Amino acid sequence: MDASKLIAAYTQRVEDTLVEDFGGRGDSLATIAASVASELPGELQTLLLQIAGKQEAGRHETGAAEAAVAFAFLCGQLLERLDQFRRTRAAENLVFVDTDGRAVSDPERADLDRLSRFLVLRDRLLRKAADFSLKVLVIGVAILVLGFALGLI
Repeated sequence: MDASKLIAAYTQRVEDTLVEDFGGRGDSLATIAASVASELPGELQTLLLQIAGKQEAGRHETGAAEAAVAFAFLCGQLLERLDQFRRTRAAENLVFVDTDGRAVSDPERADLDRLSRFLVLRDRLLRKAADFSLKVLVIGVAILVLGFALGLI
């Protein structure tokens, strides 16, 4: 594969990734990169704009094989980092989405009050049930021990 085809193939992969995953718009890599750059962290912005600049500069010069391989390597790094960023962002979005697909918001103050009263009531009832169960268990064990001691069992 010659240098121009390699550069074109990797440029197309980067453009496709930016359009599909980040909603980039434009005709060239530079315009797509400019439309998406605000969504990306600083390190990815820098790498993306560096690649877009090298791709624009590479169109006007007769590229050597080493420059094409270096460009492909940078594009590969960018694609991996973009994929990692996309996955991280998707995982973060899952945390803040309710089961019905709506964004989870903080509960209102009145809801928090009702929830805290419910939790206090629940804890009291569970404590009473646990105390009663413990008393029944202790009485049952005492009757069993008395039965063994008196030879009834």
